[in-house]
Amino acid sequence: MLFGLLFGLLAGLLVLVVCICPWLLWALVLLPLVLVVCICSWVLLLLWVVSVCPWRVVMVPLVLVWVVWVGMWWV
Repeated sequence: MLFGLLFGLLAGLLVLVVCICPWLLWALVLLPLVLVVCICSWVLLLLWVVSVCPWRVVMVPLVLVWVVWVGMWWV
C-alpha cells in the first residue's frame, strides 16, 4: 500500500515535471546513457593501454590522470 502510494506520487511528479519541461525527459533518459558510454570507453581505453603498451608502469598513471581530467571537463 505504502509502496503503491509512493510510486504513484513519484510517477505523478515525473509527469508534471515532464509536462512543464519536455526537454527534461530527454535529459533523464540520455544523461545516464551518455555517462555509461563514456565510462565504458574509458575503461576499454585503459585496458587497451595496459595490454599493448610496454611501459605499463608509466602509462597507466598517465591514462588515469587523463581520464580524470577529461571526466572533470565532461561533468
